[in-house]
Amino acid sequence: MRRSILELLTILVILVMALGGCKGEKTAPQQDDANAPQIENKPISKANKPQPEKDLPQSHQDSLEIVSTIPPTPAVLELGEKMRVKIRYNLVSAQKAHIWALPYTNGRNNILSKSHPSYGYDAGNGEMEGWFYFENQTKVDEIRVRMVSTEPKQTIATASLPIDAEWK
Repeated sequence: MRRSILELLTILVILVMALGGCKGEKTAPQQDDANAPQIENKPISKANKPQPEKDLPQSHQDSLEIVSTIPPTPAVLELGEKMRVKIRYNLVSAQKAHIWALPYTNGRNNILSKSHPSYGYDAGNGEMEGWFYFENQTKVDEIRVRMVSTEPKQTIATASLPIDAEWK
């Protein structure tokens, strides 16, 4: 039986969390894990899935807003250090959607980044945190966020924020 990479990564994260791993300590990556994405210290389950927040203002259209970055920009980050992106969303046109925060350099998606997965968000509004990082020296001048509906797969909202960030 063949499994997708996402399914295998999800199983790996669940196993690591069940065994008490990833307590937030920084350790050097193992030789075989050098290209693996960093794993957040949050078990993946329906109970921990981001829920729409009831106190956020309701809107009648899909929307995304980049609320902040951590660290704030301009920023110089160490190789492997994450740029976190706090995002507010409102999803009304689909039952579920994925949201990604992507780094851009000179108007192009910087494909050398490692970034957060998106497990899907239910209709409603709420906040989420995306992240990305680089293992090679690079500069980023823009963050673009995309919300893509699951059925049919199409971009339904975008947001953009000019930034000044460099990984050294």
